[in-house]
Amino acid sequence: MTKKVLAVVGAIVALLVILALAVPFFINVDQFRPRVESQLSSTLGRQVRIGKLSLSLLSGELGASQISIADDPAFSTTPFVEASALHLGVDIMPLILSRTVNLRSLTLTEPQVKLLRAANGRWNFSNLGQSASARAPASGRPSAAPQVTIGQLKVSNGR
Repeated sequence: MTKKVLAVVGAIVALLVILALAVPFFINVDQFRPRVESQLSSTLGRQVRIGKLSLSLLSGELGASQISIADDPAFSTTPFVEASALHLGVDIMPLILSRTVNLRSLTLTEPQVKLLRAANGRWNFSNLGQSASARAPASGRPSAAPQVTIGQLKVSNGR
C-alpha cells in the first residue's frame, strides 16, 4: 500500500515538474513587452525600451535584454541608463492568473549609467520617477508617483 501511495505522489510531482517546464513554451511573455515598456515609461517619467522578454517558471524570473532608459531632455539625448540584461524576480501565480507583476528582486547586468550635473546643481536623475504631468503640473500641485516596491536590487558589472 505504501508503495502505491509513493508511486502516486511521485507521478503527481513529476507531472507538476513537466507542466512547469512546458508552460513557458505556451505563454509568449514577449507579448507583454509594449505594456511593460509603457508602464515603466509612465512610472519613471522617461522613455523606456526593452528587448526580448523571457520567463523561467522554476526560478520565478522574468528577463529582458537590451534595456534603455532615456535621459532628461534638458541634459542629453543619449540614454541615461543602458544595460545588457534585466532580471526580475516575480510572483508567478499573480502574473499568470491576473497578469499582475509583483517584484521580489531586480538585477541589472552590465548597466552603464550616465550621471550629469547642471551648473545650477540639479542632477539628471532628480526627476526620475516623476511622470511628465508631475514635472510640469497644470494645477501647480505635483501628483503622487506610483508606488513600486522591490525586495532586492542587484547590479552586476556596472559603470
